Amino acid sequence: MKYSRIENIVSQINDFLDLKFDISSFTVLRFDGENLIIAGSFDFCYYHNVEIKFSDVYFFSGDFDWTRNDNTKAMEVESEFAYQNSRRFKFVFNTDNVHYSNDKERIVIWASAIEYNTDTVLYHKPDKLEKGQRLADWLK
Repeated sequence: MKYSRIENIVSQINDFLDLKFDISSFTVLRFDGENLIIAGSFDFCYYHNVEIKFSDVYFFSGDFDWTRNDNTKAMEVESEFAYQNSRRFKFVFNTDNVHYSNDKERIVIWASAIEYNTDTVLYHKPDKLEKGQRLADWLK
């Protein structure tokens, strides 16, 4: 992916999170050694509202669960570099976790690509699924 495309996706994610002000908690949902999926929600007991997928993950540093800092953008892309003929991008999540308060970098992920999904992923089986809703993979 090109840097401008990455910046555009990160901007879209931030815009979505700014509109959905109740999405304040994030967790690492899945990591298979190459792909990292982070979920965001107000209430992880019942659902999550956004999934952010990082592909070709090279590095991850930080907690597996965190709360976003509402006073800043949820995520930034800071830089890129070439590594073994692929481009890697540095993504930074801004948190309000106390032990990161003096750490400029917070949650850091180096990856080659990013995508996201804004379906509401339910952790229970409703009578009827509405448009934009789906069941969690582990529930099926």
